[in-house]
Amino acid sequence: MNKMLIATAALLALAGCASQQTPATTANTGSTAASSMQLAEVSSIDSTVEVAYTCDSPEGPKKVGAMYGVKDNTLVVAQIKIGDQLTPGLYRVLNDAQGERQNSYYGSGLTWTTGKATPANAKKVNGDMLTQASALDAMGAPVGTQTVLLRTCRAN
Repeated sequence: MNKMLIATAALLALAGCASQQTPATTANTGSTAASSMQLAEVSSIDSTVEVAYTCDSPEGPKKVGAMYGVKDNTLVVAQIKIGDQLTPGLYRVLNDAQGERQNSYYGSGLTWTTGKATPANAKKVNGDMLTQASALDAMGAPVGTQTVLLRTCRAN
């Protein structure tokens, strides 16, 4: 119970951060798109949804947890837990070119993508991948290629 309260408090603290606008980076090519990513502005959340996944990684299968922050019945922020490591808050990309078939979240050079999910079905929707940019520019935008940390994440 204490771990849940601490994780919820951490997610709420991260959700209080202002939104960011950074250039979009394509996971496959690492090239910077001409337009900027539009990230969800999150000053508070209404609730959270936790999802357990089993993901493929370069080291083999990994148990992964995700906590999603919900605002106005929309998943707006995610935090991924791999072992004892937590990602920073990853904010929903509102102008994702693939937004009709997936949800994507971005923060600090990390990108998390899942199938199209809502608070109601999030526990049944698989994750796609977690990638990390090889470098960030002075504004915190990803540059270079993306390293795949996790892929083919199956909701448990």
